[in-house]
Amino acid sequence: MPKNLVAEFSQPNIVSVPVGGDPRTASSIEPALQELTNRTFTADESLKSFGVDPRRYGAQCDGVTDDREAIMDAIDALDIVGGGTLKFPAGTIAVDDDGASNAILLEGRQNITLAGAGRGRTILKLKSGAESGVVNIVDSENVAILDMTIDGNRANVETVLHGIRTFGDVAGLTIERVEVKSSQGYGIGLQGAQKRRVCINDVWIHDTGSDGIDVKNTDDNNEQCFMTNVTVWDFGKNLETSASSPQSGVDVRGPWQLTNIWVTKPSNTGAGIRLREGDPGGVSGLGAHKSHLTNFHVVGAGGDIELGLEINVDDVSVSNGWIENCFRGVSILGKRAVVMGVTASACVDDGFLAAADGAAPFGAESATLMGCRALNNGGDGFNIQNDYCQLVGNLATGNTGNGIGIGASVLETVLQGNNVLGNGGAVSDAGTDTHAQGNIGWRTEASLVTGPLACDDTGAKTATIPHGLGAAMALQLHHFAASVVMDTNVSDYEISMLRIESVTSTQVTVRAVVKVASATPGATFKIAVKAQTRP
Repeated sequence: MPKNLVAEFSQPNIVSVPVGGDPRTASSIEPALQELTNRTFTADESLKSFGVDPRRYGAQCDGVTDDREAIMDAIDALDIVGGGTLKFPAGTIAVDDDGASNAILLEGRQNITLAGAGRGRTILKLKSGAESGVVNIVDSENVAILDMTIDGNRANVETVLHGIRTFGDVAGLTIERVEVKSSQGYGIGLQGAQKRRVCINDVWIHDTGSDGIDVKNTDDNNEQCFMTNVTVWDFGKNLETSASSPQSGVDVRGPWQLTNIWVTKPSNTGAGIRLREGDPGGVSGLGAHKSHLTNFHVVGAGGDIELGLEINVDDVSVSNGWIENCFRGVSILGKRAVVMGVTASACVDDGFLAAADGAAPFGAESATLMGCRALNNGGDGFNIQNDYCQLVGNLATGNTGNGIGIGASVLETVLQGNNVLGNGGAVSDAGTDTHAQGNIGWRTEASLVTGPLACDDTGAKTATIPHGLGAAMALQLHHFAASVVMDTNVSDYEISMLRIESVTSTQVTVRAVVKVASATPGATFKIAVKAQTRP
């Protein structure tokens, strides 16, 4: 038992209980024992309800003295009474490693809260030369870290470990109103086995050697995990120029629910936000399938490898985001992604890419992009390289490449109600069976009518009409259908043949043969032409 825990139960006014066989003492024994029991219960409840200050266990909290052992003694005291809060004062609390890559270790703990006096007021800082991260949580339940700054002292520590790390099965973890800075590894690394009931809220992370936040999914069974109001900047500093190991602001293997995420990216890091693939049963787990991301902002530095948002997994939904000045805005590599209301602006390459099969790990088959905007990017606004993708109600303008580019052998792309005005090209389509309707700046349908044609005499009648569909369309006769429109109020004539005679890149020629002439002099008819094309 830690020495200071003994002190909790050995304050002044200790009761002396008489012993012996004298019957005169019997009446004094029971009240004395009850008083001692009451005092012990009160001490237990005080530890649980009001918490303890690590200074009561010998911590100096002067920013110089190694307070690790005193803090661990205080945690032991809380553990003995079933949990409670360790309340750190304002100031800097220095901690060294324990010789086993730990500074503050919560292993097999339950119901323990580490609470400071406020972010930037209470600073839990790793001592120079320490060979550990700052807080390590292993196989624990109902642990919270609140209202403090975690400082990994990256400039004076060489071991690549993390500000806050979990390993093994962790359930009921809360990290709230916390700043994590200057770690050699991740700011927050959630690794090992299952993560359940995890809430990361109102957290700042910066000046990290690796990812800002990295989440593994080793046993493919993470659940009930939430991340909200998170800000990450100045991350990946140890590997920021390495294309072989790019670092990300938020790198998640899920499923996770992410809301209100802001990432400011250094040049040539990996992704701002990465919904990450893995291998079944592998060290990183299966991936972030079925994750949801909404309300996010990623600002890049125009580097050569950085991505705003990378979706490497299946069945992800993303909404309401802004990405700017990255290499590429959104890169989709998984199946059935739904991306809505996201803007990619001023990126070096494409605004949005739905990648081809063979791209690690899956290829972006059946992606849906709705209400997105690609503005002033250096490549295509939307670059579609996989089958069965749908683009509905998107805007592409100011892009150096095409508003929409569809790759060779891509099947059955649907383009509906998109605006592709003001790009290097409207739509470049090398795909097969593209379905396009109602797109502004790229017409694929037209309703045409000829001028009046005589039906009061027999013979062939021919008319040519500009169709306005543009030279880029691969127009064929079967894209056009013709029908007779009554011009004057006569019906005493007969058309024996009506057909599309020819189609060029600019006009369509139609031909009708009047078999029986109208008896009304000057009677006329018109021919209506409906074009429903596929590029």
